[in-house]
Amino acid sequence: WVIRVNPDVLILDDDWLIQNMLNDDVGGIFVDCATRKKECWQYCIDGTLTNSDFFAVRTMHLHPGQFIDLHNAEGHSCWNAECAVDAAFKDIRISGRDRWIQGTDMGGECRIKGDHVPVLHSHEVVSECPLHKGEPANRNIG
Repeated sequence: WVIRVNPDVLILDDDWLIQNMLNDDVGGIFVDCATRKKECWQYCIDGTLTNSDFFAVRTMHLHPGQFIDLHNAEGHSCWNAECAVDAAFKDIRISGRDRWIQGTDMGGECRIKGDHVPVLHSHEVVSECPLHKGEPANRNIG
């Protein structure tokens, strides 16, 4: 596995991540930037925008040149990191080997937050480190 994490993203609860990483049917763990009425768990193909601040992918799904000349669903060249990650790992989503962190509440920003999320993108929490299991209780912060 390769885990990509921004410096301001914290893995707060690795139980769910490890459980999925040990599952041979899982090829990638992602976070959706798109605001949706119903969260997607697997086969998340249309309407997703994969967060680039955190993702975990099995090495078998990585290859040289994977992030070169990528295009969005409309065929336009990718304009940002989220578009590139979305395009680079589309095959994982099509095959159903994708899993998505549930309970995110992006609030219009592409930053991982929400009640009980195992991964949090926050500039405020770093002052509280080191954290204990279950902290911070409020994960709806940016």
